Amino acid sequence: MRIIKVLIASPSDVGEERKIAEEVITDWNTRHKGNNGLWLEPVLWELDAAPEMGKLVIAA
Repeated sequence: MRIIKVLIASPSDVGEERKIAEEVITDWNTRHKGNNGLWLEPVLWELDAAPEMGKLVIAA
């Protein structure tokens, strides 16, 4: 099975739309159940991204 990661990232003022995008991906997976050899994995930047260590990129 091929897993395709779908990054969901947006400005903070469209949080409801971000939830809808995740629900659509979950619904797609439920309907197709991997029968076509694909599985979509929602990746939410606020949950799945790790902070980078090292020098501060943005100077204050």
